Amino acid sequence: MLKKIIWITGITLSVLAILLVSGWVLVKHNKDTLLSIYFDTNMEKDMGFFKIHYQKGDEALVKRLEDTLPKITTQQERWFNQSEVELAKADLDIYLSNEYKETDAEHDEGGLYLEMFEMIHLNKNYTNTELENLFSHEFAHFYFVKYVESLEVDRDDIPTWVHEGVAMSFAQRIFPEHIEQISEVKPLMEMKQLKTDGGSIGYTGDNYLQMLYAIEYLIYQHDEKIITDLVKETKKEKDFTRAFTKLTSLDLDTYHEMFVTNLEKIKEFENLMQVDEAEAEKQMLLYMEERGEYFNEASLLNAYLGNMYVNQERYSEALQILEKNLLYHFDPTIYRHLSEVAIHVDKEKSLAYAKEAVKSARRNDWNVEAFEQFLSEQEALLKIN
Repeated sequence: MLKKIIWITGITLSVLAILLVSGWVLVKHNKDTLLSIYFDTNMEKDMGFFKIHYQKGDEALVKRLEDTLPKITTQQERWFNQSEVELAKADLDIYLSNEYKETDAEHDEGGLYLEMFEMIHLNKNYTNTELENLFSHEFAHFYFVKYVESLEVDRDDIPTWVHEGVAMSFAQRIFPEHIEQISEVKPLMEMKQLKTDGGSIGYTGDNYLQMLYAIEYLIYQHDEKIITDLVKETKKEKDFTRAFTKLTSLDLDTYHEMFVTNLEKIKEFENLMQVDEAEAEKQMLLYMEERGEYFNEASLLNAYLGNMYVNQERYSEALQILEKNLLYHFDPTIYRHLSEVAIHVDKEKSLAYAKEAVKSARRNDWNVEAFEQFLSEQEALLKIN
């Protein structure tokens, strides 16, 4: 989900064209009608400070989104602390529908927040968990822009990588999605949208992940207040780069290099594990403590430590660190491995992971029979024990 490219410019231009042609005064007083026609929605529900527009038959989806609001609201209050009274002034409308009318399907990867007309569009053709993440992501854009505006800072004075990184981090913390490693790292301030053969433009999946990593590292090194502090300091300094350097002591021109896979460090750990496991464990834990949760080597180091603990029969520690890799891997083998480890310390969890391995095999079109056989073997072992 997070690896997908989100192409939004085509739909943005389409919406702008329709609304501008209709006339600003007409739009201002008839936004709901015009956009409901455009997105082909025929139902609406008042959700407090916003309305959601949807298609008849999608009531269950709307209910699921409504159920996410307590978590989203709690996160918003902790990060931005915007009152619903103030947020209601935006007159936000959310449209839940299929792909956009008269646009290329690749424009319709997920969703968008269009500030000019205070609207969010969500493509409903996602799994429930993906839709929850998408909903909170677009809401985060809305919240962050409103916070920036409340300080009388131009939203464009805050770089795009911050806007996107904040939205990614906001969503990932309450409705996490599986992520992959960054294959190509670029300077954050030089990231540009790419043009496809179809004519649409957007950031790549690598770009979005790097933006997430960049924000998460700042939060890890400071705390969640670093997000709003950056906006406040930008207003004070009248320049984001100066504000960033002052608050973080990082060089924005080289900050991206932190997210390149450190192959030398990996080789160093591998060599050390051959001669001194205790020292290798110590050094890997120190490195991970320094880097936080999101960095390219995290998955590999979790596996190294987890397998080391299994060999030393430290099963509780092994399970704890191997579970972190559920963030990065979602094929059935990881659930199988977790089940094999958990059987030593938590039988219920072992059975749950074995069942999840079968479900994952079905989702990923693997050999389901092999994982069903594994589940049967685990059930037999659990009965014996």
